[in-house]
Amino acid sequence: MRAPPPPPAPPPPPPPAVIAESDTWRVFAKPDTTYNQPKGYAYLLISQPDTVLGSKTTPRTSALTKLYRACLDEALTEYAYDAAVAGLEYSCDFTQRGVSLSFAGFNDKLPAYIASVSKAIASFVPNDEAKLNKFKDVVSRELASFPFEQPYQHAGRFSQLCTQEPAYLPTDVLKEMDAISLADLQAFTKGLWSKAFGQALIQGNFKTEEAVEIAKTVETAFGLQALPEDQRGAPKLAVLPVVQKGYGSVLQVPSLAVFSCALSLSLSHARSASPYF
Repeated sequence: MRAPPPPPAPPPPPPPAVIAESDTWRVFAKPDTTYNQPKGYAYLLISQPDTVLGSKTTPRTSALTKLYRACLDEALTEYAYDAAVAGLEYSCDFTQRGVSLSFAGFNDKLPAYIASVSKAIASFVPNDEAKLNKFKDVVSRELASFPFEQPYQHAGRFSQLCTQEPAYLPTDVLKEMDAISLADLQAFTKGLWSKAFGQALIQGNFKTEEAVEIAKTVETAFGLQALPEDQRGAPKLAVLPVVQKGYGSVLQVPSLAVFSCALSLSLSHARSASPYF
């Protein structure tokens, strides 16, 4: 006796659709049509000029972003804590592709939360020398612990030095900490949202018009100026030596003073001639 054939697989869910686009923002939306949960999510990527966050990022830039994020987190702690109790969350991170912001929570309150946090981030400028010195000490301690991390973590860091541009070690960032003043951090912060390009994904229990309205509030809060596509930051893959025979390229980097016994093996296949990811 044969078992009946399995039912046909359901069609894949549709991808996010572009609902708004301009020279400063591109907005995608993907409504929840399956589970109908009262939840919503918003993911934002604000691309900076390549000289700020991109292939020309320096250890000094990394040090500035770490200090800015520490100051911002403390400034929003009291507000964010109450929101978290009510089921609303946000996160802010800096990458070589730009500033990444994410929001999550109940869909009825999330739009107002996104608008409030976006305005707070866009207008925030560090102004307390004592707090800056405190965060410099905290961040410096974290960076100084790099030589004592696990061997596999060292191997991963060193593999990035060989395969990505730019790439540097936490110890390189640590060297820049002492030279950063409050005026330096303020100048970096004031120029952070002047010229950029934002992309947003609004997902969850939102109608299309609601997603558009959320995007408009974010766009109004940051007030970005247009950034041409060829000037937007992005990391690059390093060009490795091409071998005609054998088993590929073996790259070595200087070891730390502490003996580390770990190996990092990276396999990749080029799908495009573009030097960007």
